[in-house]
Order: sequence, then C-alpha cells, then structure tokens
Amino acid sequence: MGMTHEDLPEHEGYADRKMPGGTFSNGEWSDRFPDDAHIAFVAACSCNWRSTTEHPPTDAGERAAKQEWYTDHAQPLLGRTPPAELLDDIDALRRRLADLVDQRPLAALAALRRVSDWAAAQTRRGAGRARDNGNTWREIAEQLGVTAQAAQQRYTTLADRDAY
Repeated sequence: MGMTHEDLPEHEGYADRKMPGGTFSNGEWSDRFPDDAHIAFVAACSCNWRSTTEHPPTDAGERAAKQEWYTDHAQPLLGRTPPAELLDDIDALRRRLADLVDQRPLAALAALRRVSDWAAAQTRRGAGRARDNGNTWREIAEQLGVTAQAAQQRYTTLADRDAY
C-alpha cells in the first residue's frame, strides 16, 4: 500500500486520495473510490497523521505527497526513534546483566558501574549535540523523561551558562 521504514514499524506512509466533498479513500483502492474520481493527493500515515497540503491528482502529485510523508512525518520521527536493531541489542544486554546480578552480584556491580558511567557521559554528549543541532530543551527532556528545566540544569555546560 505505501512506504515503510524498518525503524518505524507502526508507520506506513501513502498518498491518500481526496475525493469530491472532502472525504478520503484512506488508502483504499476499489470501485467505491474509482481511480479517476479524486481531486487531490494528500500525504497520510497509518498512525492517522495526515497533511493539510493538497497535491494535484497526477503521478507527480502522488510522488510529491509520498515525499511529503517522508520529509514532514517520517524524518522527524526517525530523529527521535532509536534503530530497532539497537533496541534489540540493548534488550539482550539488559537480560545478560540481569542474569549476572543473579549469578555473580559483585561482578554485575562492576559491569553496571561501567555501563552507568558510559551512559552518563553519552547522555551529556547527546544533549550537547541535540542543542548544537537546534533541538529545544523540551525536546531533549521528552527523550530523557525529565522536565525541560531539569534537562537544562543538568546538561547546560559552564560555557553555555556564561553565555546567558
């Protein structure tokens, strides 16, 4: 039906057909929605996201609507969504560490300290890179599960504070 990305399994984008009267075919291709009856293409997604931009009912309009799904909907989501393969690797590491806690608790504590130190350093680095890329403290905080104020207080460097 549409376009997918392996890291966005809940999102399938497509060029929906806008019918006379303002209804949409919702990706359905049938006698109920004849091919030549639509008046525009509109970018849409299986998650119920829909653009408000109308593209002409031509092949070029269909391509433009699909491109809009990718640039306006999928790309921003990809910027906030870790790769599925990485999440699988993290889950495997979590299981191994949990097993180690049960079998060799002192060894697990040493491993967990290393992971924690590394994660803290990477979180600081990630927050700095996100700010360098123009992300807001609210966007950063949302990914970290904290308030914007907490994220800003924790991850603003001393040099950044001097600039205020």
